[in-house]
Amino acid sequence: MATPESPTASRRWLASELRRLREARGLAQKDAARECGWSGARLSYLETSQRPVTDDDLDKLLPLYDLPEADREPLYAAVRKAQEEGWWERFEHLVGAWLPIYVGLEQGAAAIRSYEPLLVPGILQTEEYCRAIMSGGLRRRSRREIDRLVELRTTRKAILTREEEPTKLDAVIDEGVLLRSPVEPGVLAPQLEHLAEMATLPNVTVRVVPFERGVHSFSTGPFSILSFPLNRPDPVVYLEHIDEGLWLEDFDAIERYALAFDGLADLALDREASLATMRETAERHARID
Repeated sequence: MATPESPTASRRWLASELRRLREARGLAQKDAARECGWSGARLSYLETSQRPVTDDDLDKLLPLYDLPEADREPLYAAVRKAQEEGWWERFEHLVGAWLPIYVGLEQGAAAIRSYEPLLVPGILQTEEYCRAIMSGGLRRRSRREIDRLVELRTTRKAILTREEEPTKLDAVIDEGVLLRSPVEPGVLAPQLEHLAEMATLPNVTVRVVPFERGVHSFSTGPFSILSFPLNRPDPVVYLEHIDEGLWLEDFDAIERYALAFDGLADLALDREASLATMRETAERHARID
């Protein structure tokens, strides 16, 4: 059974598939829109997920693109899936639209490659570590807001332990992540113990780039590469800034980040050595705390 698709992933796949079908027919966007009696802007919105695709839209576009009727059902099924509401969408008012979109894609991902130079990857954070991170920073949040953000972050990790086709996670972290403790005492050691425990799952790999590797040409900020079942939709690179997220969908950009990830993975300790380092560092922090 394929990894369950999320509504967010279905919306993105629909948009990219409609664009692919149009281009395969050699039609310009404005010409395809005119054939449907639409403005070019309307079709552009459909092809960029800015407007939901409906059955009526498909009824006009698919015959125009000469898609055989036997191949049309997956697109109509995706319309139905896209109309559902993911659990993560109820958090939009707390962080803006960009983070729920990422979480929605994450929930539908078959595999995630992630690099973090400063913090434990969000999907691997404990509640206490996450709360400590959320309590600091530029923006002052109420306790209620922090509780909700912690709920959002900790609920995400269920994709790693679900019974059917759990998401594969390959995370590379800098050694500094293991040493940089939140202000609150007693938080980092349990976090590192949890990180080591998650790293023993067959679908989770966590590797550490040690300080001894020095400064290298792959030094960069955090990023994630999300891949989906049967490449539906195509992979995407996600970058997060102070108050917004950025998606890269260009093939060349994705390839560059994939090469950067491979380079970081080559610099990192292997899986067993990384696991030993996490456990040893957790024990050291436990003694200090």
